[in-house]
Amino acid sequence: MITVRESADSGFTVIEPGERLTLVNAQELLKAVQTVPASLDTSVIINMEKTTFVDSSGIGVLVNA
Repeated sequence: MITVRESADSGFTVIEPGERLTLVNAQELLKAVQTVPASLDTSVIINMEKTTFVDSSGIGVLVNA
């Protein structure tokens, strides 16, 4: 499950892909990154601290994002 946290006062949007980033949820991560408004003065952080497995689809989405 992808988690998105926005912190307006710090200017960061944190996206956490969960324990596994695979074909099953890779497009969900890409959609989460793309929905962060470009007009906001914010940085996107993909926090993979809890991610223990990434397949080729997950790597592709990270590169694309």
